[in-house]
Amino acid sequence: MINAKEFLLQYVEGNDPNKVDVLLQQSEEKTFKFREQIFQEGVKLTSFIIVIKGSLRLSTNVGSQKQYLHTLRSADTIGSIEIVFDSITNYNAHASDENGTKLLFIKATKDSFFIRKLLFTECDLYNPLSVESVDYCVNNLGTKKYSKGSLIVRQGDAGSIYGVICGGVATVCTIKSGELPPFNECTTFDEMSKTVSFKILTKLPVGATFGENSMLPLLDENIEAPKNTNASIFAGNDNDVFILYFDTKNFIKVFKRSESLKKIAVSTDKQRKGRRVKRRMSNALAAAANDIQKKRTLSLISNASDNSTNNNNVDSNNNNNNNNNNNNNNSNNSNYQQEGTIDVITHKKSVVSKRRKKLTVINDYKIHHLLGKGSYGEVRLVEKSSSYYAMKILQKFDNRDRYKLSRRNSSDMVTDVRREIAIMKRLNHENIVKLYEVIDDDNDKFIYLVLEYASGGTLEEKIEKGDLSSKKVWGMFRELVRAVGYLHSQGIVHRDIKPENIMLTDHGHCKISDFGVSRILRHGSHVTVKGTPAFMAPELLLRSKDHHSHWAGALTTQTRVLMDKRHDIISVGVQADIWALGATLYNMRFHKTPFGDATKDTEIEFAERLWHDKLTFPQTEMVNAHLKDLFKRLLMKDYKKRITMSELMIHDYVTDENSHPLFHDEQDLIKYSSIATNVIDP
Repeated sequence: MINAKEFLLQYVEGNDPNKVDVLLQQSEEKTFKFREQIFQEGVKLTSFIIVIKGSLRLSTNVGSQKQYLHTLRSADTIGSIEIVFDSITNYNAHASDENGTKLLFIKATKDSFFIRKLLFTECDLYNPLSVESVDYCVNNLGTKKYSKGSLIVRQGDAGSIYGVICGGVATVCTIKSGELPPFNECTTFDEMSKTVSFKILTKLPVGATFGENSMLPLLDENIEAPKNTNASIFAGNDNDVFILYFDTKNFIKVFKRSESLKKIAVSTDKQRKGRRVKRRMSNALAAAANDIQKKRTLSLISNASDNSTNNNNVDSNNNNNNNNNNNNNNSNNSNYQQEGTIDVITHKKSVVSKRRKKLTVINDYKIHHLLGKGSYGEVRLVEKSSSYYAMKILQKFDNRDRYKLSRRNSSDMVTDVRREIAIMKRLNHENIVKLYEVIDDDNDKFIYLVLEYASGGTLEEKIEKGDLSSKKVWGMFRELVRAVGYLHSQGIVHRDIKPENIMLTDHGHCKISDFGVSRILRHGSHVTVKGTPAFMAPELLLRSKDHHSHWAGALTTQTRVLMDKRHDIISVGVQADIWALGATLYNMRFHKTPFGDATKDTEIEFAERLWHDKLTFPQTEMVNAHLKDLFKRLLMKDYKKRITMSELMIHDYVTDENSHPLFHDEQDLIKYSSIATNVIDP
């Protein structure tokens, strides 16, 4: 339960307690029973709503059904966008606390200072400002709503506003020809796309700003003024866009008064100019890659033509050689390509040396210290020919019953190990730990896996030290995206992505490890739930029997689904890896998991929060608008709406607004963002 007066104090002008008292005099407190409707979709709100106690659930109408969105709890609010921009609600609200939900309704209009200030301060860009500076900004702000697909800024026009997105997502695009676009302010994105050739540069999510390039020269004559805007901005086709803005007059007045605001705008403008230069370089590299690919294709066609001519004039031996070559080419064009896989050595004989009952040598590997230990065995540092490796030592059976761990009704450890070996034999990627050798003697109760050694420890240890910069987090996450994309393209889901299973080289590069619970993608196959709760997607955790309804996840001990519920590995498994990437990124950036500590709650309590709690960010952190948007899409509770790998690889945070694409060759992007299924076991 929150104190309404303390909550409102931070949003009234001058943080004046007397102004809070005036607001409270215009307010009304109401308590709603469990599942009682507060308002429905498509209404205009005349009051700003604060959740004082309990919770309420938001949903949207999909046909005759209600689709769950998320749950609001104490200190959450409703109505800022709807009231300031005079819009109708696009969601329903119901009380969702069995003990009742207490709400505070405050009469408000679009000019209400405290709501405009709340919207302004939700944009993390302005966190460094003093209370006085924020109040001054709010008093000089304009507001505007742009309907779906409508034009916000036209390429070639003189910029006249500095804006920040506070609702919806805008699209930034440029006309490829460089000429002024032949459309006016009434032109929609769809109409523009039918008349000119254009390229989408980036998206502007909530918190993103625009207009720095045009407006900053008004403050400093040393800054060269652009001749015109170099791109157009449209509201997204799927959503209205709401902006707070400064016109030319107010921009000069506010930004000349606040050096902090000017520094923020100058920094953003500098970054964008740098991205434009890198984007041009990236486009040049992509064009070069495409040219090389075309030349290779033409060369293959030419060689094939020459071979066809020669085949008519050679003897039968040469015909056989050509047939073998053609067979090899056909195998390379199969649906599942195993190009670049490692030749893993398998030994059926183990020679073990011991001293005082401790392992000293296994075959030619000298045993060093312990690196890690788990339920199935341990990992040790080993040395061979002055090179270091990590050796995973796993128990197959014990002396009392040599087949104990191999029986059908046992722990299936041997089956899991064999599967892990089969999976790792497929893989050869710079960001995945490599398997070099398997020592599997029928007479030895252990099986030994010789793996690549990453000397930098685990990502979990690095996070705990707290020395990861935002730039380093960005670079590491790009490596993880490439690695997981590669896994999926090879027909494999990892199912336990987390910082503990990500090794680091001595230069800080990421390598995904531990494929003990991984699976091969096949249509129709099902698996039981595996993974670490704090990094597991909500669809894998306990859910109510009516989890598809509006009251999804109303968890009780009577209605829960057991943890061994089986899931389709393709429809759920791939997107669960995506969620785990999001939880890992959140952990890297904020040093905690997104929905609390799973170890401090019961299974039911954590699943309840995972299903219903709204994603939040530390108030002390300035979060990049693109990063915040990516978090919301990675950690989307409905896996069918969650960002896909193909979308993730081109997201503006991952590519830094397309200035650092993951792949310069479009074919590589297509290849590594695809999902291979029905892969044949090696």
